[in-house]
Amino acid sequence: MTGSMYAAISGLKAHMGALNVIGNNVANVNTLAYKTTRYTFNEALYTTQINGTDGTEISGGRNPAQIGFGANVGTIDLDMSTKNYTPTGLQLDTMIDGDGFFFLGDKVTDQGLAGIGVNDKAALSGLSLSRLGNFSIDPEGYLVDGNGNVVWGFLEIDASAADIAAVNRMNGISEDGNSLTPPEKEDIEKGQAALAKMSNLRYTDKKIEVDGQERTISVLTSATSAYNMLTAIRLPQLDAQKNVYFPVPATSTNQRPSETDSVVAQVIDRSELQEVEEGGSTEDSAGAVTLERAMGDTYSIDPKSGALTMLVNDELVTVGNIAIAKVTNPNGVTHVDGRYYQALKGAGELRVTSLKKIDNVDSAGDTKFITGGLESSGTDLATEITNMITVQRGYQANTRIITVTDSMLEELVNMKR
Repeated sequence: MTGSMYAAISGLKAHMGALNVIGNNVANVNTLAYKTTRYTFNEALYTTQINGTDGTEISGGRNPAQIGFGANVGTIDLDMSTKNYTPTGLQLDTMIDGDGFFFLGDKVTDQGLAGIGVNDKAALSGLSLSRLGNFSIDPEGYLVDGNGNVVWGFLEIDASAADIAAVNRMNGISEDGNSLTPPEKEDIEKGQAALAKMSNLRYTDKKIEVDGQERTISVLTSATSAYNMLTAIRLPQLDAQKNVYFPVPATSTNQRPSETDSVVAQVIDRSELQEVEEGGSTEDSAGAVTLERAMGDTYSIDPKSGALTMLVNDELVTVGNIAIAKVTNPNGVTHVDGRYYQALKGAGELRVTSLKKIDNVDSAGDTKFITGGLESSGTDLATEITNMITVQRGYQANTRIITVTDSMLEELVNMKR
């Protein structure tokens, strides 16, 4: 007889667990980018009273007779589908429309890495994932979320003028672009080496005169350095000579970049950038030159390419492109701290994607950004209130089983007075 009481107790625990899920959903009805969870019940352990049989030539078969011992919460599932857009009016607020997450973390990883290869799954798994894009620029020029976590993506680095000239020279075009000259072996080698580092090549048709006849040649005018690593997005810097640097993975952000850890960027005219006072740059004991941050007047995020841009004296400078993390099973990510997730077991493969076409980086597909607002909470209050009423009645029914079982046990005890 006490089996019914134990079954009812398991039912009470299961319904209380379900109520916890509902309560959390309702509590986050106004939490931006909150993803609701749902519960399912499972039947608990069964005991077999009579085994089933298949029958014989003489007698028929018989079904097994089993008694269950209640229920428990079987699954608690995330719903990672995209919800409604909530306008905020803030230029850097960004919503992901479709599958995917923002990569967020510290300026360097737990392994001390300032840059992560797009195929380095171990290092990528150490970054946090989030759907909430409440971004701003911090005093050091980093793109951060509301909790100060740095946004990771791809730096926009223009190929150097020397590399562009080397490619043109390999193609037989003179440095000034006004004549054709056969390339030497050394020119071909240098041009091929420079071309291997480039992507997004842009050519301009130009008419020149060769042997008294007009010819049209294609001159390489600009390109992007191939840089397939993820790094913290940060505004460019200026040194004392007003050279502009994008600090690609470096060991220290206040050291003057070297050939291996920074790339000189070809951006707007230096005179229009932030002025560095004469003698304002200092050298520490190691001889490192302090860089000044090039701050813009306004900032925005392009919803088509995911590019962070800044306006400096009416000139637009592209800082970098925000990366989008994708997993095989978005509903399988694991909560690690409030709004943040990690792609642990159950989420499947973690991939780096981009809205903008970048060599050797997967496309984000149908995913896009909506700027000037954030994703609303996924809680449907009408559904949660209905579920709460259902759970409440289920809980009451289980308490009734306990009281009825207790009454029957009381009658048994008092059978003989």
